[in-house]
Amino acid sequence: MNIILSFAVILLAGLLAQRILRKVKFPAVTAYLLLGILIGPEVFNLVSKQILQSSDLISNIVLSIIAFGLGQNFSKKNLSKIGKSIFCISILEACGAFLCVTFVFFFLLKQPLPLSLIFGSISAATAPAATVMVIKEYKAKGALTNTLLGVVAIDDAWCLIIFSVSLAIAQALTSPLLRFSGPLSQSFYLTKVFLYSLLKIGGSFALGAAVALIFSYFSRYIKRGTNLLIYTLGFIFLNAGIANHFHFSVLLSNIFFGAILVNINKESFKFFDSLKTV
Repeated sequence: MNIILSFAVILLAGLLAQRILRKVKFPAVTAYLLLGILIGPEVFNLVSKQILQSSDLISNIVLSIIAFGLGQNFSKKNLSKIGKSIFCISILEACGAFLCVTFVFFFLLKQPLPLSLIFGSISAATAPAATVMVIKEYKAKGALTNTLLGVVAIDDAWCLIIFSVSLAIAQALTSPLLRFSGPLSQSFYLTKVFLYSLLKIGGSFALGAAVALIFSYFSRYIKRGTNLLIYTLGFIFLNAGIANHFHFSVLLSNIFFGAILVNINKESFKFFDSLKTV
């Protein structure tokens, strides 16, 4: 099946699946997930290989737009109300999932500690796309929704740290060079990896802040509806592209972009609203 026909199948089958599952009160995202499994290579194999190969590009584009929108929830007004709860819930959620899965793999399933740590760190990650889609579909609003969006957004930072440290420990436990080296060398290696993860988060913040300042400065020249959308998407993709080039987090850099913009630009709402049509 060629790539254009694959796109047609995905769009039309997605619409049909959404309509069918809506009859039994399932959210649209459930229909899309089930459809992806069915038309993917493991079942009916109806999707072109080119589509699968370009899935990273598509997911980065979609996640960049979603991440920018999530940043809107970090306004001073929201943070003054629910900032502390977002911080506590996100840490407990990420660390709780990591510890539980690591415990199950290591003590109950008797898996090696390095493998248990990797699976535990992966389990801490959350997918913002599905959460945002369900919230938008049901038009949910209120303190719970704002808290949930904040937790989903900041959770990526904790997951990045947990995964980086877990990977470093796993490598230290499995690498012959590190295993037989002294405690000082191992400590130095773990510290280096931990600082690298902090550098990625710091770099994402610095990039998001710089892009937000430039965006805000030139936004005074953008007035019309179509131009608002083009201008906003252009900067979101610029931010994502630079983050990808320097190996920063595409998700975090756009969250910081949106979060800083909403706090420094009084008319930022019109740029966030322009994305509702996407």
